Amino acid sequence: SDIIYLNQGWTQDQRSEYYWLSQGSSLLSYDIYLALEAKSGGLFNSPEMADKVGLLMDPPNAKYNPDNFPIGVAKADIKSGQFKGQYVGLTCAACHTGQIQYKNKQIRIDGANAMRFDLTAWMGALSESLEIPLTNESKFKELAKRIQTRGSVDEEDLRRRLKTDATFVKLQLTNSFVHQNL
Repeated sequence: SDIIYLNQGWTQDQRSEYYWLSQGSSLLSYDIYLALEAKSGGLFNSPEMADKVGLLMDPPNAKYNPDNFPIGVAKADIKSGQFKGQYVGLTCAACHTGQIQYKNKQIRIDGANAMRFDLTAWMGALSESLEIPLTNESKFKELAKRIQTRGSVDEEDLRRRLKTDATFVKLQLTNSFVHQNL
């Protein structure tokens, strides 16, 4: 349905920058994220997956969000150092963009609490989805094939990055989130 944006003094460009410009979070490889199949089927980066975990979507934005990420998921280009490359991570907007429904209207509140987003569920689904191509050769080949539609990929390098990303996401999930709930 149509979204009503509260008049909070933000231009559309400012809002888009808040939603999709990297704020330094580098969670996993960009090409893997775009090609990753969700454990439940379909691509992980889909409106259906976003809705399952409570992430909000916005209309496509060629300048700020050409990959149709949910609000708060952004591409990060690391230019130098040991982590040089392209990654995907979360921005503040994932947890601080709220939306309420009133009389069949969606009212967006930028900077508010994201009352729907379940970060632990998103990280858990991401972790489970990364494990599948690590343990299933045909799923790995499918992942590699989807990545190859955007450019060439070295399978040995892809396996290494997939393992690194899966380990990192699992560590973030177990060390950062689960223990806070004890």
